[in-house]
Amino acid sequence: MASPGRTVTQRRARLAGLAMLGFLGAGLPAAAQSIEWHVVNRFRLFTERADFERHEQAAADRSSILETERALSAGPREGWAAAMLGRTCLKQGGNEILGTCRRDGVPESYLSPASFPVRLSLAPAGPAATACRWVFRDLATGAREEVRGACQGLERRIAAGRRLAVSVADAATPRVILATTDVAVRHVLLAGMGDSIASGEGNPDRPVRLSATRAMCFDRFFSNREYWRPSREGYALRTACPASSGEASTDEERRAWAARAARWTSPACHRSLYSYQMRAALALAIRNPDSAVTFVQLGCSGATIQDGILKSRKAREYYYGQTIVQSQISLIDRYVLDAGRPFDAILLTVGANDIGFSGLVADVMLQPGKEREVFEAAGLVTSVREAERALAQVLRPNFETLRRRLAPVIAGRDLGNVLYTIYGNPARRDAIRACPNSRHGFDVHPGFGVDGAKAADVVRFVDGTFFPALREMAVCAPSSGCRSPESRAMTLVDRHQDAFARHGFCATGTDDPDFDRQCFRTDGRSFATAPPPETSALAGACAGREGEFRPYASRQRWVRTANDSYFAAMTYPDEFRRLAGDLHDAIWGATSAVYGGAIHPTAEGHAAMADAALVDLARRLGMKGWQ
Repeated sequence: MASPGRTVTQRRARLAGLAMLGFLGAGLPAAAQSIEWHVVNRFRLFTERADFERHEQAAADRSSILETERALSAGPREGWAAAMLGRTCLKQGGNEILGTCRRDGVPESYLSPASFPVRLSLAPAGPAATACRWVFRDLATGAREEVRGACQGLERRIAAGRRLAVSVADAATPRVILATTDVAVRHVLLAGMGDSIASGEGNPDRPVRLSATRAMCFDRFFSNREYWRPSREGYALRTACPASSGEASTDEERRAWAARAARWTSPACHRSLYSYQMRAALALAIRNPDSAVTFVQLGCSGATIQDGILKSRKAREYYYGQTIVQSQISLIDRYVLDAGRPFDAILLTVGANDIGFSGLVADVMLQPGKEREVFEAAGLVTSVREAERALAQVLRPNFETLRRRLAPVIAGRDLGNVLYTIYGNPARRDAIRACPNSRHGFDVHPGFGVDGAKAADVVRFVDGTFFPALREMAVCAPSSGCRSPESRAMTLVDRHQDAFARHGFCATGTDDPDFDRQCFRTDGRSFATAPPPETSALAGACAGREGEFRPYASRQRWVRTANDSYFAAMTYPDEFRRLAGDLHDAIWGATSAVYGGAIHPTAEGHAAMADAALVDLARRLGMKGWQ
């Protein structure tokens, strides 16, 4: 009788021989093989896998989101997001998600999917015609399924929350197992909340196109003066100022004008796919092929903690009848109920509007004159002293309210998984100096220009007071009035700030696009003084080149100037329609250059912020980042 040890040895030798015969008989390499698998179209906001794969391919062999954005921006003038409008799991108008979303032709619950599409391959690959026998066994229930199919690229749907033992054999020798693995898809639920930096303001998904052959007349406040700037491309109706004061535009003119506007994922909030929050969530999906990432974007341009996050606010633009935007906290509460679980992590940026930061910007860029008087009378200009008061009296107590309100919607009530991403200082010339006196990038309106002394005051306040206060609030420092930092501290993201010091709105570089260097003149004379309607509004040799501006081209500045905002978005605030019935009114002229994102990060700026956020997001969730 053979000894037990000898019997085991003989069995092992027999199995090894059978395995070798199986390999050789099937034409597969006699080498160690494994099963490789990944979730298909795993950034679940996208309805079509081609859109995700485009980003995945652009990210391959690149070391950051910023590098990926630069590669993508080398494409069409409109940018990569333009073609994706309407191809996301968002309701019409973009302000809320769809309960059930059709992704790659399959209807799925967006927040609580029942299964995930997975693609499996035997590696290394054998001949293309080789067929394999796949066996899927549920480790919890023992349920077993066999599938005969391709050895590379087999697609199956894996039930949510299940772990499967998967084995593969050559169909010709099904008893010889070539490789095994376990497959379990991790479903990550993320939200983005906050203000215009959270929403992606300044970067319309489909930028406006400006006419190279027709100029648009705008009035100046309280005077008979007027000035001309590029009209929207294709708008063939009246572009001259009205013959009599107060003459309103017709409904036909308004419809034709609106049809040629820039487009946003959510016009009501100026949400954009270029938002740093969206890009960080997308990168997390790219870097973790075994996971599916469901992202909910809630950030809204103009939001404060009270007016936008905790309470509803007016829509940025009226679209599909939306005049009021539901509060972000009420939406996230509802989504937690719909998902049946809290969010794994929340990306958050808020606080600038709470202290009136846009008013500080207005103080820097509005030159003495009628425009400044109008904005001051409307309370739209803020001093540093007023911002300091608002920081102490408004922002600090509201931030504590927000902290308490977020705890129930985050997994484990762990506020460390709320990643507070701080702003980049937009007004730095370099690490030491603020942007100087200049009209460069701000001559799109005759009343605009940068006051260097005021810019320096704002930079000192932002770097010396505002940012330190935000850091203290985020990490629950005792100096901020917060208690119990061990349970109430958020994760602070600020590693991008040093980079922004070299990329403020006044930064220029020899590699900036030709149009920027040649047509946005440093002497502030980029536009003709008073051209007739049937001509370009640009001055000199740049006349007729309006269409050459590339909103998403790589450039030294990561912050939109007023010129950039006009050429990328040229947006009119709908809330002013009651005050200004004519498209040429002075209100439109002053706001159309800033309402679409002046002094907000470009797509490159958002990509740099996303790189910073991804490091901590991946670390907090125990997932792969770019490092």
